[in-house]
Amino acid sequence: MTVPFEWVHDENRLLLKKYDITVWFYDILDYWWERQYRNWRPALWEDVQGNVLEAGVGSGGNLKYYHCSVYLVGIYLCLEMIRKAGKREKMALCGVDLRREDATITQSFPSNHFDQLVFTFLCCVMPVISSRLQSDSSRGF
Repeated sequence: MTVPFEWVHDENRLLLKKYDITVWFYDILDYWWERQYRNWRPALWEDVQGNVLEAGVGSGGNLKYYHCSVYLVGIYLCLEMIRKAGKREKMALCGVDLRREDATITQSFPSNHFDQLVFTFLCCVMPVISSRLQSDSSRGF
C-alpha cells in the first residue's frame, strides 16, 4: 500500500516508488552504515526536547535515542517503512506518533506546532526538501 499520489509532491513520486520496493531489504542495505551511526546517534539527540517532528523517520533507527520528555511525530512517505518504524516504537522512551506524510508538504500540522524539526538523511534522498524547508521555516513548525 502506498501514499495516494494526491498527498505526495510531484517530485517525490519516484522516490515513493523506490522505497515501496527497498523497504523490504532496507535494514540489510543499511546494516554496515548503522554500525557507524549508532556511535553518534546518542550525542545527536541528547539536546532534542519538547514537541518534535522527525521528517524522514525511516525505519525508526532514531526512536530509542529520544529523551523521555520528548513527544515525537515521525513522518515518512512509505507506509511499509512507517510500519517498520512502528515495530521499533516499543524501544522509544518518549511518546511517538508515526504518520505517513510527505515532508515537503506537511499541511496536516498547524504553524508553530513543533518546538524542533529534526532529520538525519532526508536531504540525501529527497533533494527537494532542502529548498522547501528553507522556504517553510518562515511559517514555523
